[in-house]
Amino acid sequence: MIKPRIKTEEQNIITKDKTLLAFKTGDDFVFFSLADNRIEEFLVCQGNKASYKDIYIAIVNKYIKGIKGYFLAISDKEEVFLQEDEIGQVKLLNRKYDGSLKCGDTLPVQIKKEAYKNKSAYGTTLFELTGSLSVVSLAKTQGQVSISKKIEDKKRTLIKDTVLSYFASKDIDISKYNITVRTGDFATLEEIDTLLSALCYDIEEKIAFLNNIEDKCKSRILYNKIYTDSSALYELIKDSTKIIADNKEAYDYIKEHAPEYEITLYEDSKVDLISLYGLKSKYKNIISDKVNLKNDGYIYINPTEALNVIDVNSGSAKNSKDKNQYILDVNLEAAKEIAYQIRVRNLSGILIVDFINMKSEKDITILTKAFTSALESVKHSPKLVDITKLGLFELTRVKQAGDIYSYKTILDKTILR
Repeated sequence: MIKPRIKTEEQNIITKDKTLLAFKTGDDFVFFSLADNRIEEFLVCQGNKASYKDIYIAIVNKYIKGIKGYFLAISDKEEVFLQEDEIGQVKLLNRKYDGSLKCGDTLPVQIKKEAYKNKSAYGTTLFELTGSLSVVSLAKTQGQVSISKKIEDKKRTLIKDTVLSYFASKDIDISKYNITVRTGDFATLEEIDTLLSALCYDIEEKIAFLNNIEDKCKSRILYNKIYTDSSALYELIKDSTKIIADNKEAYDYIKEHAPEYEITLYEDSKVDLISLYGLKSKYKNIISDKVNLKNDGYIYINPTEALNVIDVNSGSAKNSKDKNQYILDVNLEAAKEIAYQIRVRNLSGILIVDFINMKSEKDITILTKAFTSALESVKHSPKLVDITKLGLFELTRVKQAGDIYSYKTILDKTILR
């Protein structure tokens, strides 16, 4: 039996290589990926709430003509909004599909966008399964095979030809699927024959699941979850050099999803894991509105219902002889920090960044290039839409899972306990 741990002052172990820390809070599992002495990524796997890419057996409650969509119940308390555009290859469980949904129809539905505040989750019947090598989804019309553009052209041609010939040889029709080959090790390895075999198996496994989804539903009842996407967790585990679980439940959860990886169960009763790695201060840096920069500047991050506003401020600049150079330096540092904060907080939708005003076109060009370069390190990279006449940088980023604010209650309970 593990003894209760004594809370101590933060010791803050310096983390250079990627270290994954795992916790269990209530019914939820919380993960923090640390590198370069800060949080690089967090992940919350919720036990009692619909999460991104989960698939449920749902029932149609009502149709709203004005917004062209259906509300489907996935539990006694939770609904999913299904737009007409997200309906395709419907797999009804109570009758044969005739091109329309009716109240009382039961069907599997996948979470496309998690619920946030008073907004229901968004759903889809165009199911998407993600793995380390591929992403396979049901196509609404004609499917296609796409290869990551980060892979060189010669390899891309080989990969596509291999995938097409493999499924043709097995007489498997892939025309109703969208298949995306992820970068993975294809971009770095010279010899990819073994990887190609693993890729084809990965795709075939996902197609088999999608083809047999009705059979999986037959043994389940209404509101049952029939699929949980563990790709995000697996990516965190795969990219980590050290994995430490705070308790036995977290340890078992990781072992269930990635049994081939070595995991350490933390059992020191004198110092808790949060204090050992200085998680409180690291967490405050990615949840606070104000983030300090090294050169006396700071940024404010203000999330609203409609968009996220990020404001850069110069600080005092008391020791600066060249004010223009100082402002450029602050903006350049802020650009890197903003890219990091967007990534670690998982900010999405419309983002407005207000850098410190600069008059020099040369400096503006330097900042724009630096900011664009920094944003490339962000998963699902934000797109720079425009720089307004007022010098505001307008960005958009596709929403995947929830941002840090949607998980704040769980994260606070985990870290600030």
